[in-house]
Amino acid sequence: MTAQAIVDFAPKVGMEARLYAGGSLDTVRTVIRLGLPLIARQSHIPRAGTVIPHWRVVVGYDDVRQQVYLMDPLLGDVQMSYSDFTRVWADHREQFALLYPPSWRVRAQQATG
Repeated sequence: MTAQAIVDFAPKVGMEARLYAGGSLDTVRTVIRLGLPLIARQSHIPRAGTVIPHWRVVVGYDDVRQQVYLMDPLLGDVQMSYSDFTRVWADHREQFALLYPPSWRVRAQQATG
């Protein structure tokens, strides 16, 4: 799925979506604290030498364990270390999407500055 497909799909289900680049772990923390899922574009590496662009939904994080919690459409619920998460996210300029109901537009703007 392309990034634009997420934006184009959102109104069909009564939602809004915006795309961003240059996210960080601080972005993840802020977005999750405000109750929004962050959809991160990352690399999926099923085997050495094979890299597939892939979207994962970030649903939580743990600063003590340095883990990000994801819902992955291929793998199900996934825990990923901060270092692995940022490495596969950097492959795609830390691109992410926010998908939210129109009533949460201000919250989404707060989450992204």
